[in-house]
Order: sequence, then structure tokens, then C-alpha cells
Amino acid sequence: MTKTPLRQAGGAKQLREEEEEEGSATPTTTDRPASLLLLGAAFLAAAAVTSANPAYNPDPYSVVDHFNRARLARCAKGFGRETTGGLKGKIYIVTDPNDDDFTNPRPGSLRWGVVQTEPLWIIFARDMVINASQEIIIQSDKTIDGRGAQVHVANGGGLTVQHQNNVIINNLHVHGIKHTDGGNVSMTATHSTIRTRADGDGVSIFNATKVWVDHLSMDNCEDGMVDVVAMSTAVTISNTHLAHHNDVMLFGADDKKPEDKVTKRDYAPESEWKNWVWISDGDLMINDAYFTTSGGQIGQKLNGKDLIKPKPGEYVRRLTRFAGPLDCNPGSPC
Repeated sequence: MTKTPLRQAGGAKQLREEEEEEGSATPTTTDRPASLLLLGAAFLAAAAVTSANPAYNPDPYSVVDHFNRARLARCAKGFGRETTGGLKGKIYIVTDPNDDDFTNPRPGSLRWGVVQTEPLWIIFARDMVINASQEIIIQSDKTIDGRGAQVHVANGGGLTVQHQNNVIINNLHVHGIKHTDGGNVSMTATHSTIRTRADGDGVSIFNATKVWVDHLSMDNCEDGMVDVVAMSTAVTISNTHLAHHNDVMLFGADDKKPEDKVTKRDYAPESEWKNWVWISDGDLMINDAYFTTSGGQIGQKLNGKDLIKPKPGEYVRRLTRFAGPLDCNPGSPC
């Protein structure tokens, strides 16, 4: 058994115990309960010195360490508010940016982590660029947490959540995503299957539920940036910077599926859409733009937690100033 420093926080090093075997390819994981106990002890020791130690600010984005990472799972709002990702699992550290084996991924790669069937909280050992040779299929109960590193998924396949649930994708740069021709692709740690052509979406959410996409920077994807289709539900997309693209987000893609029905259809005639309920609350109209409210009362009563109260249009700069990945470093605000 060897002890290796994992993070520096509050003046005390957290230690990780891992079994090492010569020639073993076992990925880097840590058991969360033991880690939390160690950090809890470090917290009490630091608190005796100072009660204002910034390393233990409860804001999950204020510090990148093992103790505060898990607090991210409490922060989702809107429809995806119950998403916790890999909160109940171990920490898995991506050390290998290569993605040249998509049927038998190497331990240490992002693809190896996301195809495991157990819950995992996935972080990155350093800055890296991942050129995915095929779309990266993500299993349920995963958090991809890019805080603390500059992580780019670029110039290859995108990220796919298909028939899965409870996934957080956070703090990544996703750009230059291209279509992939398909082939035999790993779906789980023990199973691969023939995939058809992927269109080139940055993030594809297909018949999935409880998905939170947060603090991503996305641009120049061949198809869409984020697709939420095929009866996907409980999805929140927040704090994400979208640029250099026309077809940015797609919600629902099949007119024959009533479950995919969305509020606005571009092809609907006036005789139909004039009966819909259109409300403007605090919008800022410039350059002679205007909006006319119409329709009656909203018939469906929504849960208050499903709604995010809008701010007036004057708040747009304040609301978007932290869009995209945050510049996070261990022991300092981000």
C-alpha cells in the first residue's frame, strides 16, 4: 500500500491509498467515504487556526478539491434539478487523453471511465485535448467534472447520453465536433455494439432523463451543439457559452411523437399559434423590437421548482459573465 498526495487544501494534504501492482493498468480511483473523513479531519485542524479559511467556502465553484467537488451535485436547477451524477461513486482520474481504441478503451482514458456501469465522479489530472475517434457513449450515474484543468473534446466525435439517466457534464470545451461513420463502439466495460453514423452533435441526449449540462464552451460542431430528443426529460442546460454556429439546440425531433411536443413549431400556421399562450416578463426590447402577449391563462400548473424566475433584460451581462468553463485551480477561487 502506498500513500500519494491527491490535493492540497486548507494547509493539509489529503492522502489517497491505492494498491499498486507492477504492470497493472488499474485506473486511478478513490473511495469517497475515506477521503471525506480525511478531509473532515483536515478541516477541523484548519478551523482551529482560522475560522475564515477560504479553502472551505461552501460555494462548489470557489475551490477545486476533493471535499468541495461533490457539492456540485446540489446545484442543478430547473427540470434537471434532481441530477446527482456520480455522487455515490468513486473518483476516477483521467490521465490519458488518447482515444484510439473505441472498442477496448484503455484504463486512464475518458472513454474507459464513462462506459463503466458503476457510479463515477470523473476528473482530469491535467490540461488535455481529447480527439475522440468515435462518439463517446456515457453510461448512467456519471459526472464529467473538468474543473481544475482545461479539457477540450475537439475535432472528433462528440458526447452521447442514450437510454441512460443521471449524468452531469461540467466545465468542458467542446468544439470542432465532426460526424463519425459508426462501427463497433464500446457501450459498457464488457459490451460493444455496431453504431450507425453520428451526425456531429457536441452533446447528444437521446431518450435520456436527469441530465445536467453546465459551464460548457461549445462552437463549430458539424450538426447541432446540444440535441435533446427522443422523449428525453428532466434536462437542464445552464451557464453554457455557444458560439459560431447556426443550429444550436434541438428539442424534440419527431413530429409523430407527442412526448417530443415543444412550445413553438416554425411551420405552424397563424390559426394554430395565435391560440398559444405568449407572455413576456421583463424582456428588454431594443432596435424597434416589440412583443405582443396573446392567448389565455396557462392551463398546466407547474411545480415551482421546475421554474427559474426570469431576470429583467438589463441583467443579461451579469447573468452571462461566467458562462462557459470556469478557470479553477486547487486552493483558489474560480
